[in-house]
Amino acid sequence: SPSATWWVRRAEEPPGPRLLLVGGTGLPAAERELAAIGGMYHTSHTLTGDDATCAAVLGAIAETDVAHLATHGTFRADNPMFSSVDLADGPLMIHDLEHPAAVPWLVVLAACHAGRSGVYAGDELLGTAASLLSLGVGSVIAPVLAVPDDNASRLAVDLHRALRNGKPPSAALGSAVAAAADAGPRALAAAAAFQCIGTDVSSPALDAL
Repeated sequence: SPSATWWVRRAEEPPGPRLLLVGGTGLPAAERELAAIGGMYHTSHTLTGDDATCAAVLGAIAETDVAHLATHGTFRADNPMFSSVDLADGPLMIHDLEHPAAVPWLVVLAACHAGRSGVYAGDELLGTAASLLSLGVGSVIAPVLAVPDDNASRLAVDLHRALRNGKPPSAALGSAVAAAADAGPRALAAAAAFQCIGTDVSSPALDAL
């Protein structure tokens, strides 16, 4: 299972940055979002602007327990393995992530359409989130629709606040969606686009971040 794969890999790894925060270009709220989330944790590694390259993210993600990417996203219905998130030097595609040395316990993709999947030959579910699970990621939280930057940012901060309070991923997302209701119908509609897939257990690793 994805969770078993994650624990086996994590037990074999040396210590490293455990929270990875990545900010894409053209998202005004992303910098504030990452600063707010980073402030909740003791240890984090942030890549924004020109530093948020495909190579840098691929290198850092192998040393990460929780990865949070605030970027633009694209879903390719014709070829889901070419679905991508936009980084400083171009798109990071799903097929770029094949055979990673290690993967995070939780990946949050605050990127439009990153939670979308399609069913293809052999009833295989393909897309950014589904592919991450197949690589061994424990849980993925991502939207299935396009979401406004400011609303996605608000939800992301509330999500991490709930995670830091010990809630498992789906419950943390539920808390963040409930909080969005207080911000009005537009914020609630954007929050409702997010889904949580994968295992749903709290990680002891969060206590050390």
